[in-house]
Amino acid sequence: NGQHILDVTGLEIRDPLAFESEVNQWPGVVTVGVFAHQKAHVCLLATPEGVQTLTF
Repeated sequence: NGQHILDVTGLEIRDPLAFESEVNQWPGVVTVGVFAHQKAHVCLLATPEGVQTLTF
């Protein structure tokens, strides 16, 4: 739909819940990839030995 993706590195997020809530309020922001409010249940982690599945 023509949105831009902003990838940020080196950012220290001290309060992920507050950060995600604040950024979601900015005009034009569609979503934030912090996922502090909706935590993951599964993580697929790439390693030199292959993909590891971590469940929480």
